[in-house]
Amino acid sequence: MSEDYASRSTTAKSATATSTHSTSSSIDWKSQVIEGVAPLERDPQLLRNKNPYIVVTADYVVKMKGHSDAMALFPKLSGGSGTSPGPPPEPLLAIPIHNIVSVFDSESTRPSFGLEIWWRADGTLGFKHTVFYFNLPNEREEQMQHIVRAINVNNRDTSEYTRFPWEVSAPIRRLFAAEEPSYQHQELNIFPVVPRGVTRRDGLTKDGEKSRNTEGRSYYLAIGAHLCCYIEICKGQVKRGELILKHSCFGLVTLERLRGHWTPHEERFILSFR
Repeated sequence: MSEDYASRSTTAKSATATSTHSTSSSIDWKSQVIEGVAPLERDPQLLRNKNPYIVVTADYVVKMKGHSDAMALFPKLSGGSGTSPGPPPEPLLAIPIHNIVSVFDSESTRPSFGLEIWWRADGTLGFKHTVFYFNLPNEREEQMQHIVRAINVNNRDTSEYTRFPWEVSAPIRRLFAAEEPSYQHQELNIFPVVPRGVTRRDGLTKDGEKSRNTEGRSYYLAIGAHLCCYIEICKGQVKRGELILKHSCFGLVTLERLRGHWTPHEERFILSFR
């Protein structure tokens, strides 16, 4: 964070990657290895008479309408392995573990225990965001541990794991070629990040919910030879395939302090510059 936040915009043309979106019906839910399950806080606007459930598997974080739907989609939860009559219930939400960017305690003012997840949907550049609200803090912490453990296992087992899609790399490298022309062949370190605290005040509502300002956007920290840049990327509305980059650059020589919060799953840090 810095008081001197002078954002600059640049555009970059990029071919849009195409990929086949996985549908719930194509996933063999019964074969999923279940890591954890817990009830969520009731949402009267969505489900008046049911408590939604979260189910964490080795490959997905799944939100179900209620206990019966969770048991029907995952028979292992009830100790069964047979096939229930009728089509399986559709999850309200299914987040692939390998697409998760960050997971942490929600920063909303809502008097409940939220778990916030940011992830990248297949075939898109923007981040998606949701909050799971629990009735008890220990339920949130337990499911948090299951999710983080599944993420670590996935990253370790995936040999071609990358932190960002290839469409993001080229415009960021062009940006640094303009900012640091003498170091165009310098290898960049690029990390996906999530805006938190002051940096997200224009993107989220007071309840921690997603607003239109964060829809379809992604965020990265890129570190070059003498500069680091905080970059926001979104697709342009006029030209197809155009990417809009907004960035702030800071000199590493003027870095005065890096303050990290090392409590479990926080993954938060604040950089202070002169």
